[in-house]
Amino acid sequence: MEQTRSFRFILLMVVSAPLLAATAAAAAGPCVEDARRLCPDVPSGDGRIVACLRARWYDVSSACQQNVQRVEGLARQLDVACTADAWQYCQGVARGQGRVLSCLGARWSDLSTTCRDAVARASEKLRRFQTACAGDAAIRCADVAPGGGRVYACLKLQEDALSSACKQAMRP
Repeated sequence: MEQTRSFRFILLMVVSAPLLAATAAAAAGPCVEDARRLCPDVPSGDGRIVACLRARWYDVSSACQQNVQRVEGLARQLDVACTADAWQYCQGVARGQGRVLSCLGARWSDLSTTCRDAVARASEKLRRFQTACAGDAAIRCADVAPGGGRVYACLKLQEDALSSACKQAMRP
């Protein structure tokens, strides 16, 4: 049971990474000030800010709480859609940098329709984000190492200065 629970957590963090990267704007917008106030020494990436906010949940603004819950709900949808497929086809794949998503993509014809649809939506959202925000990231976040949502977080902190295409792609 613990192995299954652990795998589900890993799946949530890995398979949903494209979805979370693309929809983290929902959590970040009203949460930026809360994160600065409550988690000033926590580095961004790999869900550390959300974990910090969760640990201080009763101090977090209601707008931030609602957005974190919405993003987590979207991640759960992908988790539910692909848990069985990831377990069956990608069990030994190391997490991070989209490897589980790549594994699922390599087994595309074997995946359930539900998982294929969820992965396709998440991948398309990520592709739109990467295309629309590549120029902004090169200019504003050149010194940020990609992965773990760090580039997204960097862009989100500078949202007012971003191109309109990038701002649009960052919306859930």
